Amino acid sequence: MNLLLDTHSFLWFIAGSSQLSRPARTLIEDPTLPIQLPHVAVVTTLPFHHRDPFDRLLIAQAQIEQMPLLSGDTAFDAYAVARLW
Repeated sequence: MNLLLDTHSFLWFIAGSSQLSRPARTLIEDPTLPIQLPHVAVVTTLPFHHRDPFDRLLIAQAQIEQMPLLSGDTAFDAYAVARLW
């Protein structure tokens, strides 16, 4: 499964934090998760439900690549993306 990691998901994973859910950790540990570079042009068309530029880039990637986004941030739910947590 391809998926995108929000910054806190990645940081909690590398830190071994208990704040990362067990299903999220299992998905990250899956060795078949190649991450591709974003299509930056889509970011300019997104509504400003989320103001963080990096998160907006993740949203654009998730939409274009039809990849779920692994994040505990509920602000992503305002966009047409699948958020796993």
